Amino acid sequence: MESIQVLHSQKKLGGLISLGAIVNLPLFFIALRRNNMGFATGLVLGCLVLVLTVALLKINT
Repeated sequence: MESIQVLHSQKKLGGLISLGAIVNLPLFFIALRRNNMGFATGLVLGCLVLVLTVALLKINT
């Protein structure tokens, strides 16, 4: 928890979350290729949550 607070105070938390979301892109395309729409939908919804989190972090700083 302490490291999250330090990253937030340094205004680098949004960038770290964005980098973590990039990992989901290959998983999304693999899920589409295998016709696993439930998993792909979950990845998209998860990414939307991350985008909203990063946007709120950027607005509040």
